Amino acid sequence: LAFDAICGEKEKGSLRLIMANGVGRARLLAAKFIGCLAALVPIIVTGFIVSLLVFISFGNADLSSDDWIRLTILVFLIFIYGAIFIAVGLLISSLTHRSAVSLVVCMIVLIVWVVILPSGVSFLSMGLGFEEELKTLERNIRELSDEYKVKERWLYMPISMSSFIFSMDSVLEGRLHFKALSEKAVDMLAAIVPQILSLNQEYAQKRFEIESGILERRLEKIGLNRTLQLISPSSTLANVVYALTITDTSAYLHFVDQARRYKQELENFIAGKGGRTSRRWFTDQPVDASYVDYLNEWDSLSFAERMNQLGNLYGTPEYERMRELISVDMNSPSRRLDLNDMPGFEPAQIPIQTSLASSLWEILFLVVYAALALAVALIRMMVYDVR
Repeated sequence: LAFDAICGEKEKGSLRLIMANGVGRARLLAAKFIGCLAALVPIIVTGFIVSLLVFISFGNADLSSDDWIRLTILVFLIFIYGAIFIAVGLLISSLTHRSAVSLVVCMIVLIVWVVILPSGVSFLSMGLGFEEELKTLERNIRELSDEYKVKERWLYMPISMSSFIFSMDSVLEGRLHFKALSEKAVDMLAAIVPQILSLNQEYAQKRFEIESGILERRLEKIGLNRTLQLISPSSTLANVVYALTITDTSAYLHFVDQARRYKQELENFIAGKGGRTSRRWFTDQPVDASYVDYLNEWDSLSFAERMNQLGNLYGTPEYERMRELISVDMNSPSRRLDLNDMPGFEPAQIPIQTSLASSLWEILFLVVYAALALAVALIRMMVYDVR
């Protein structure tokens, strides 16, 4: 829009005519700037309206007043971003005397600012050791997890021997499942829960220390990377957009803080249900008396006797009967613990003021970019040879 705003007028010979009619150079530059910026209005506004219509129509979205304010600010920032390139275009146009030269220089600046500098900063970020730290973190957590899995499996072993059906994919992730437990097994499980919780808390604390150490170093590097990105208006705008759309690093830290608060709410909820050692968390009273009798009989057998009995029962009507009982009991609504009053996870949204405050420097840099380029263009325009 702006590459030939000044030099193009000179090539056509109209610049001298404009100057001869008493139009000041500052006024001419301002008119060119406002005119080019006005030309962006239908492009940007139409793009946003069409995008919003598609998003609302197919995204099942319910935009709040806060969302509309963020979108309005985003549109305003897009105009500032456009103003930067218009101001730079006017500057380059006032530094040259031929439209072709100005076009080439503008394209070079565009490529450097939008492509080369952001890619260069990203490449430099890879040199900050992000990938290596991530691999180290995964390796340390995997080793720690394997260590505690062994310890926890030994705690659960007596119960698994007393349960009719048992599976354990990952105890540290909470995927521990008993389809049927005898009364003795339930009592054993309730008895070792304090040991299991102590072990899990010890594991969680060590994992937290590993993750926190790496996270602190990563946050320092992310801060440095964000500072380096100020050399590019494109990267600067991207960081502001991340803050406005609540997808930046500060939003992640806010989410983690909210999750920790929710964890405490869950702890209070569990305590109100009788605590973690309450039998109701481990089993429900089966509806079939023969089912209880069979489990208690199973619990009294040795391991060899159990294997022998399973071998004898397999394929018999009694075996199918037990499978049916277990299936019916597990799917029966009467066996499910009522958790309707369990607190839900609804993290508070980050206020707009906080989002803007976290990206204040980037917004100021965008304004400075546009103002500085326009100021230099004005200075150059004052001494531009119109002949």
